[in-house]
Amino acid sequence: QALYTATLTATAGATVIHRTTRRVGFRHLRPDQSPHPADGQRFVMVVNGRPVFAKGANWVPADIIVARIEQRRYAELIDRALELNFNFLRVWGGVPDMYGG
Repeated sequence: QALYTATLTATAGATVIHRTTRRVGFRHLRPDQSPHPADGQRFVMVVNGRPVFAKGANWVPADIIVARIEQRRYAELIDRALELNFNFLRVWGGVPDMYGG
């Protein structure tokens, strides 16, 4: 598998709060939400053309003030997900709706 360099940068306004660079080997990722033959619909991630069952959760900020969370706390939360055999975390990237609208 060819490896590619990917850089992820987290910012708060114009301030870079974290940046990491990794080598990754997948080229194509897509969700398969086609109808299930029995009932409902599937939710399978297809990585490089191979279906991978996604068992996980939505990841929302652990605190409304993101900079207040230490790296150790993030590691603990991810460890809890691993204990539940999660293989997928969908990262929430919205703005909190404080007024419920």
